[in-house]
Amino acid sequence: MKKKNVGFTTVELLVNISLVLLLSGLIITYSRVSERQIIFTKERFRFSDTLYKARNLSIQTFSEISTPCGFGVEILNENDYVLFKDLPSDDSGKCTSADNSFTERTNKDELLEYFSLEDDVIFDLYNNSNMKRPYSVVFIPPRPDIIISRDSSIYDIRINLKDKKGNITSEILVNKFGQISFIPNARN
Repeated sequence: MKKKNVGFTTVELLVNISLVLLLSGLIITYSRVSERQIIFTKERFRFSDTLYKARNLSIQTFSEISTPCGFGVEILNENDYVLFKDLPSDDSGKCTSADNSFTERTNKDELLEYFSLEDDVIFDLYNNSNMKRPYSVVFIPPRPDIIISRDSSIYDIRINLKDKKGNITSEILVNKFGQISFIPNARN
């Protein structure tokens, strides 16, 4: 009896190796896209959580004797934003002198938290047609009333987040009544 050689030919080996490499490449690419989406989603929720925190701090001051003029979130640049307590701008202690924004230079407002977005996520500041500088949302206690970008006539604000490549975008909406919502992961 003749013994038959069992095995793969060179062509079969090359085909199998190329299929394994192709599938490996697809899995690695897919995992990197997923990782970017996870980072983006985390940052979107962290920013909206900061807005909720400012609103809740404003509502909690209802029982306090000396209430601040407001609590707000201000976008400083494409990567950074702050949670702050809005205090009167002068020594009178009256909230009519409050500027409804974070005044870091004069140190009149109390910085509660400073945030930086992850490297791949930025605020799309140039896509916000209804925003004026500074880009801020201030909740005035105790109801809370809302002042957007120092302008009490603006009804709502649309804050856009995007990844640096522009593949993933999201829009966070804050209206005059304090409702915070977002349109998740819109793809261009």
